[in-house]
Amino acid sequence: MAFAERGYMGVNLADVVESLGLTKGALYYFFPTKESLAVEIVERHFQAWPPVVGEVLAAHDNELDAVVALTFHVATMFDSDALAR
Repeated sequence: MAFAERGYMGVNLADVVESLGLTKGALYYFFPTKESLAVEIVERHFQAWPPVVGEVLAAHDNELDAVVALTFHVATMFDSDALAR
């Protein structure tokens, strides 16, 4: 996605339309401004974390092991998941 490549300040909605292969109308219908799109991305970002944390915690009996495992899991997500970044 354009935000992951160039950051928020380096992207406009036309860049997003191009990178996603959408029509302008399709994007603007749901996100009339870059800010509205950014808010949605941030909300989804924060909604994604509780299930990840819960899954990792449930897989470990020891809290220290869970924290270590979570750091590795988060690092992997930052590397491979644009939404996490």
